[in-house]
Amino acid sequence: MERHYVTAVFSDLSNATPLAQTEDPEIVAGLQSRIRRLAQELAEEHLGVVNQHYGDGILTIFGLPEPREDDVIRAVEYVLALHSRVPDIARDLAPVFDTQLHSGIDSGLVAASLGTLPSGVYEVFGDPLNTAARLSDAAAAGQVVANTEALGLAVEFFQTEAHGELTLKGIEHPVRAVRVLGRNTTATRYQASMRRGLTRFCGRRTEMLTLQQALDSARGGHLQLVSVVGESGVGKSRLVAEFLGTETVAQSVTLSGQCNEQSAAPLQPFLDMLRSQLPGETLASGENLVEVLDLYLESINTSLTGHTQTLSAALGTARVQSQASVVKALEDWFCDMCRKFDIVAAIDDWQWADDASRELLSRLLNYPIHALLVLGCRQVNSGDPAERGTMMRLPPFSAEETDQTVNHLLPLIVQPGIHRLIRERSGGNPLFIEELCRSVQAQHGQGGMELPATISGLIEAKTKRLSEAARQTVFACAVIGQRIPVALLTEIVGSTQSVAELVAADILYAVDVTTLEFNHGLTREVVHSIIPLQQLRRLHEQAAQTIIEQCRKRAVEEPVEVLARHYAQSRNYAQMVVYAAQAGDKALSTNTLDRARYHYQNGIEAMRRLPREAQDFSLWLQLSTRLALACTYAPSQSVVDILLDGEQWAEQVGDEAARAQVEYYLGWLYYAMGRQKEALRYSRISLQRAEALGAQKLRAQLFACIGQSAAAACDYPLADEYLDLAIDIKANRGAGKHPPIGWAYAVSCKALVVGDQGDFEQAAVLMETALQRVRGSMQAIEASVANSHNTIRSWRGRWQELIDGARAVQGLCERYSLPYVYASSRSSESYARWILYADPDALDILREATRQMVATEMELYVSLNCGWVADALSRAGAYGEAAEFGQLGLKYVAAGDRLGEAMILRALHRVAVMDSSAGLGDPQAYLQRAYAAAAARASKHEQAVTRLHEAVFTQQQGGDGWLPLVEQAVPAFRQMGMHWHLQQAQQLTSGAPVLDTQYHR
Repeated sequence: MERHYVTAVFSDLSNATPLAQTEDPEIVAGLQSRIRRLAQELAEEHLGVVNQHYGDGILTIFGLPEPREDDVIRAVEYVLALHSRVPDIARDLAPVFDTQLHSGIDSGLVAASLGTLPSGVYEVFGDPLNTAARLSDAAAAGQVVANTEALGLAVEFFQTEAHGELTLKGIEHPVRAVRVLGRNTTATRYQASMRRGLTRFCGRRTEMLTLQQALDSARGGHLQLVSVVGESGVGKSRLVAEFLGTETVAQSVTLSGQCNEQSAAPLQPFLDMLRSQLPGETLASGENLVEVLDLYLESINTSLTGHTQTLSAALGTARVQSQASVVKALEDWFCDMCRKFDIVAAIDDWQWADDASRELLSRLLNYPIHALLVLGCRQVNSGDPAERGTMMRLPPFSAEETDQTVNHLLPLIVQPGIHRLIRERSGGNPLFIEELCRSVQAQHGQGGMELPATISGLIEAKTKRLSEAARQTVFACAVIGQRIPVALLTEIVGSTQSVAELVAADILYAVDVTTLEFNHGLTREVVHSIIPLQQLRRLHEQAAQTIIEQCRKRAVEEPVEVLARHYAQSRNYAQMVVYAAQAGDKALSTNTLDRARYHYQNGIEAMRRLPREAQDFSLWLQLSTRLALACTYAPSQSVVDILLDGEQWAEQVGDEAARAQVEYYLGWLYYAMGRQKEALRYSRISLQRAEALGAQKLRAQLFACIGQSAAAACDYPLADEYLDLAIDIKANRGAGKHPPIGWAYAVSCKALVVGDQGDFEQAAVLMETALQRVRGSMQAIEASVANSHNTIRSWRGRWQELIDGARAVQGLCERYSLPYVYASSRSSESYARWILYADPDALDILREATRQMVATEMELYVSLNCGWVADALSRAGAYGEAAEFGQLGLKYVAAGDRLGEAMILRALHRVAVMDSSAGLGDPQAYLQRAYAAAAARASKHEQAVTRLHEAVFTQQQGGDGWLPLVEQAVPAFRQMGMHWHLQQAQQLTSGAPVLDTQYHR
């Protein structure tokens, strides 16, 4: 059984039941037989395999037995040809019946082996087959429906239209689909990128200078040959295209040609150059080709007309009598062109050039002509005439260039560490960077970063061209990891002679004499995914045992994270549990929370696969509670379910201390998820149990949990009671010692409570006290405390301080991988930028950041972010969107998250006043609810801001009661140090425009 990336096409006969009911069975059988023969013929023509027949359905697979880079393109071309010809072959059998097919296309990883009829040419297993069949079901008669992600960049080779997001039977996630209508004129991947929209060209200054210098020499009468060498997707075609578009090249005549791995005609690149000089309509129709070509050749040099018949035959469909005569004709034409003009000629994919093209290039290099020839190729083989020119290897993008490209493609994605992840996985390959960015975009920044099978297939095709020894070596490398110690590789494969081949193929590079590394993380991932399962498990087990032996011999610490990964892949569950727990603890100790979550979850999954009698409750408790701790910033119902299982297990074994501990973590997770009712219930249950057990440390932690949940629910009397208890106990724990990190979080929660009630000076003191404890602590909690500080700054109108503080928080989130806090800080920063500068980009980021927060299971204080975006959108005049975000925010308010309630209601009041078509009803109702929300929290700043808000709209509507409202708000602003708001109030009384009137105008 082998593993391959394939493209599956499932085609079915439309309206088969009515056909069977109205036509003779012999006619139906004959029709099906003809369709199958046609499918077989077209599949062979397009290098695919008709694998199986299912009644009226036909399954055709591309990528078996050999993967090719253009499998997806050939698959779509095949099915379009099949659809176009089926009506014709069926017409004489069932002339009154409209015979059509409907088809589905998907790509992905499958397991396959040679099969036996009637099961098919190959035994194939994998989701792409099922998805292709379901997409076929979703297609109407005559339609071809394809998974958009499966097509990838190949979609640009065809005319398509959106088919929507489909929920398919048996398919877990919705599938974005397109209908494929036909082929377009796109011929190369670079042209496809142009259709999609090229990214901003960056870097490559040295390479552009080299090409310019070669052009200068060519104009001096010295033929110049430059080979731009680099791996697929590194940007060779883009570099040459950018060079051809420069002003200096505009003075020359440019010629271009393309080599092709499949179905390439002899001398194709040079014939492409000649075609580019002739009228397109002549070439399309074939009419008057000889006459037009003869006139063109005469305009270059009258002696060239002797080649007219030879060249017209080569350009058309006539049989060429002598290949040598075509070579001579093109040689003469090209040389005469160079004598008459400055020529810049470019040939792409020279590695696929035929022998005749290589011969012609070799002959041209002997002439002293005014020409620059630029060849784009992956590698230049020994003996190729391209060796006679300048070899310019095109490197991947640097980290800076990669970041520039990511910023261009993902201006609104709010995801920490995105640049680092894309750098690591792409290795600086521009094509991989672009596809990864588009995958992130398709996943709306929720952590997804999958490549379409077109790219995976491209990488697999590269590995398929390796020798068998090199292929087995790269399998071992992929198992070892991104970085490969040469000593470990030697132990596993016995010899490293094939490494040179892998380096030459741009798969590996040598970091130093002891270490190899994959050029791209993606290459390693794809290679790892195609290793046969039994071999994969065996290699991982071998790698783990070899590492342990080497560590014992050298008396060094075992790399527990690496061993956990190897035992996970080898399915050695007993060892996997042990090392996963150790790896999780190590990651947790360095605050690498995402890695800690990964290892703990793997450990729990491994323990579930062990026999019940082999499961250790104490180890389960360790894994589950530490997983909960690692999930503080990424809580989920699945982790809650794990803890609930642990609670039941603790009850069964009668371990009251374990039950209290599990319930404590349940309270904490529910707090982070914004579900304060459940959080308070579990925290109180755990507190009762802790007090009965005399567990003083846990008791203090639970005081903090109850206090922070009450603060999040805006139950400030309860919050004050329990936060004060927690702060006092934690502060006094251990003479001469710093209070624990959790103490700082409790203090920051207290600061939020105090600040919301209007005592900003005391809140500032408390917040600085908390920050002093966590600043530089290398703990993720520093980001949370600093983010809470920014919330208080937003209430006070300290906008520039907020912007600076939010950017500092984002740096911490990058370090600790905290997506929710990162999105929250981007949201607060963007709101401040909108308030200060009415920056439309900030409004876009604010909207996107809030959407990303809403899409997670962590919903702590999300009503505040909904309030910011609703307020900004309503000020910007985007009333419909503002109403949507406002109503969304009120759902969180109804669930107990009230921090953004008053702001949301003010925004909805603004929308109701400004846009009666929004259907929000009586504006005054929202205003009164805003006052009530502020009063319920005893929030002095919300009360004052609501008065100013009412004053603005009362004045705008010509009412008389606005001035008393301002007079009430001004002293409150002055007392609380809300200077920006005070300035707004003073502007209103002086007749100058305030924020609302500025934006609405």
